[in-house]
Amino acid sequence: MNDIDKKKSMEGGMEIFARASNYLGDIAKSALANDGSKEECAMIIPSIVLKGLACEIGLKTLLKIEGKNIEREHKLKTLYQQLEEGHRCEISQVLLVSMTKVDEDYNEEKLNEDLNEINKAFIDWRYFYEKSQHVGVTFLEEFYKSIQMIVYSAMQENE
Repeated sequence: MNDIDKKKSMEGGMEIFARASNYLGDIAKSALANDGSKEECAMIIPSIVLKGLACEIGLKTLLKIEGKNIEREHKLKTLYQQLEEGHRCEISQVLLVSMTKVDEDYNEEKLNEDLNEINKAFIDWRYFYEKSQHVGVTFLEEFYKSIQMIVYSAMQENE
């Protein structure tokens, strides 16, 4: 597979896992809002795992676009920090705009706290039964959307 095809494949994988996450997340949110079954409410767990994976693939796609080697790394903050400053700034600017719609006092410090919280979403939430944990679902979703936006833009620039 050539480099362009690999980037397109990664972008497609990012989108597939995000769609599956959205589907399961919608089931869970509807169940929570309507006193649904525990099984339906529990769909939030695979939704978080899949959204974490979609973020991971998106960040790795950007690293590939930047010409960097992709490591076997699952930590979102580590992957984010490996990005060139330009991509990091674009992602954080999009995030700051979207998150201030949820919290008008949202700032760079809170963004870093939230990034730490979702850092191992794909890793930890696969083992949800081992320990109690928390993840900011809204931030995880907005983080994905910001990555998606930057990936799409970067892919168009590289065509």
